[in-house]
Amino acid sequence: MSAEIKVPTMAEFAARGEMPDILFWVGCASSFDDRAKKITRSFAKILHHCRISFAVLGTEESCTGDPAKRAGNEFLYQMQALTNIQVLNGYGITRMVTACPHCFNILKNEYPELGGDAYSCTECGRCTDVCPANQTGKLLSPRKIMMDTRDRMEEVGKGIDKNGKDFKDEKTLLHNYILPEEIWACTTCQACVEACPVNIDPLHIIVQIRRYMVMEENTTTSELNMMFTKVENNGAPWQFSPSDRFNWADDLTVKKLPE
Repeated sequence: MSAEIKVPTMAEFAARGEMPDILFWVGCASSFDDRAKKITRSFAKILHHCRISFAVLGTEESCTGDPAKRAGNEFLYQMQALTNIQVLNGYGITRMVTACPHCFNILKNEYPELGGDAYSCTECGRCTDVCPANQTGKLLSPRKIMMDTRDRMEEVGKGIDKNGKDFKDEKTLLHNYILPEEIWACTTCQACVEACPVNIDPLHIIVQIRRYMVMEENTTTSELNMMFTKVENNGAPWQFSPSDRFNWADDLTVKKLPE
């Protein structure tokens, strides 16, 4: 005789002060479509049979935003994604599985751009071990960047839960957690990305913070401002005329397009 399987929710685990081994992200089709429901039930049975401690979000789960993104509504996608990321971060989710290929793709490949990468970090430190900036005594540690991002998200999430969506604590990820010196020390060599065993991209966070510093704070160095100006005026980071770009071929028998 088969025993009835009770599928627990993250809220139930949290109420007991416990954490499951993995979160099972169900997805929309797997929740509502009659044929897809069979896959969901079978997947839950497999997890139960393997004696894996798992939970679902239940009614706290919402669409990943994938249909909206693919249809061109980026605003709706980001609204859905940020809501889901807040829920995941609130529970401290570090391991997640799904039977939906669309959910898998967007959770793994799209959500990290919105700050969903830090909770995948295993804190192994390989990214920092291979970082040339760190090895030469610079302040940069890709592992610290990931941990600071996670800690700040947790802090903001708890503040919003307690005080509402207008919560502000006068602190920012940049300056209060991560110093500008850390961000500018990065050479963007991607060694940290290559070394990560779970395919996290610490460089993405670093570049996003740089964009904020350049576009919002206007806090760049004089050298960078000179480079920006030269790219804008000359189409190159150096002070050369665009008309000189093909000079390298003067002594070669290479035909130029107008010829």
